[in-house]
This record gives sequence, C-alpha cells and structure tokens, in this order.
Amino acid sequence: MENILFLTDLDGTLLSTDKKIPQKSEEILNSLIEKGVKLSISTARTPATMEGILKNLNLRLPVCAMNGAAIYDTKAEKYIHYHKMEDASVYGLIALCKKHRINPFIHMIKNNHLYVSFEDIDNEAAEDFHRERKNLRLKTYVNAPYSPELGDAVYFTILEKEEKARAVFEEAAASAFSGSINLNFYRDVYNPGYYYLEICHKKASKETGLKLLKEYAEADLVYAFGDNTNDMPMLAAADKSFAVENGVDEVKAFCSEVIGRNTEDSVAEKIKNIYERNLKL
Repeated sequence: MENILFLTDLDGTLLSTDKKIPQKSEEILNSLIEKGVKLSISTARTPATMEGILKNLNLRLPVCAMNGAAIYDTKAEKYIHYHKMEDASVYGLIALCKKHRINPFIHMIKNNHLYVSFEDIDNEAAEDFHRERKNLRLKTYVNAPYSPELGDAVYFTILEKEEKARAVFEEAAASAFSGSINLNFYRDVYNPGYYYLEICHKKASKETGLKLLKEYAEADLVYAFGDNTNDMPMLAAADKSFAVENGVDEVKAFCSEVIGRNTEDSVAEKIKNIYERNLKL
C-alpha cells in the first residue's frame, strides 16, 4: 500500500459554507485515521481558529498554519516551527499600510502564544474577522501599534476591497524588501467583494509546510486538496493535486483532478476512495 500523506485546506475545501467540517466528513476521516491513514491540514487560519473546527477530528500529525508561517502541534498545543519576519519588511509593510490608510492585523508569537496587534477596524469584513476571533483562548488581540516587545512578527493579515488590497500587494512586491516576504492575495470566500492580502517570511508557504509535514509523517507521497490561489504552492508541490468544484478557475485548471463541491463531503469521500483502492494494490 502506498505511504501517502493527505493534506487539505480548510475554508472552501474541507469546510462547508457554515465554516464547519460536516459530520459525515468527520466520521469518514476519523475512521480512516484509526486505520492508519495520514491526514493533516494546511490553512491560512491560525491555531486559535482551527481549535474549534478540528475539535472532533482525531488528528495525529501537526498542522500547517498561517499559509506556512508556522507548524503547530494541536495535541501538545505547541508551535514546533515558525518563520520570524525580518524587521525591515515588518516596518516597511506598516509604512505601506499607513500610506494607503489600511489597518493590518499583525500576528506575533511570544512564549508559545499568538498575539495580534491592530490599531483600527474600518470595514465589515475586518469586523467579522475580529468578532469571530477576539475571544479565542489561543490568541490575544492587542489594540495598539505593533511593538517587537509583543513577540516575533510572523504574519500580516489585510482584509480590504480589491483595489486597496491590490495597491499594497503591488507596491510590496516591488519594494526594496520584496525579497524577504511571501505575498498571498486572494478573494474572501465569505465576504463578496473583499480580498485577503496575507504576508509572511519568504521561506513561509504552503509548499514549505507540505515538505515539513511530509517529514513528520514519514510519508513517501503527498496528495493535496485546495480551492483558492493561496493553495497553489501546496498543490504544485504535491504528488497529486485535487481541486473542489467550487474552487477558483485557476486552481481547477491546474490540479490533477477536480472533485465535488465542499458542501458534498468531497474531500473525505475522495480520500476514502483512494484508501480503499490502495488496499487492493
């Protein structure tokens, strides 16, 4: 039987439109994990927002968080690896955001805890983002300007209308510090008209997350599932890539196979089918 690590995105892929893993998917995946199937998660989410979503999924492997900025052990509740952003890029991004009157959420790790600095919340998507996360136990929001005393900066999250977010994206990509950052720019699947701009260390990506998780899992192959453009580094690095039908056209055109929608337990069913087929090899 092939030694495969199955690696899936959450929002828009494994999660349904209610931002939860459907019960049927949980049952299928837990049964497969019990049989020895290797499964992990690669997401833009932080460990804090994954905690409630994954509470009924019996994962045995670490997960890739914040688009590869950190690898997190959900059982030990410990960051086992993360990429600290360089000071020049942190302050350069802050200056760019101020220029465009954008308020980023800046994620920092200190003493194995995630802190998020922000100065203001000025649009409905950012309000939803903050409201859903502000009381989570694995993350602390700090309404104050960024300070290195709060921790190691690992991740910027910007939620804005496309034009404003794209302006920062393009200027950051052309900046003097562009060589030290990794930029992810993609639509918000929950708030039409809004886009995410997520920025981390150059070495942090879903591709590097895949490679680290492959080592932890001692797997020979990686099969990856995604829906959005921030999944592309992971999908490109995988031995086989699967897009859900509701994914963006660019991802569907790139992947090895397009499966059903995220509302149809498609990821869990596909992993089950691959496992059962491999039993016969």
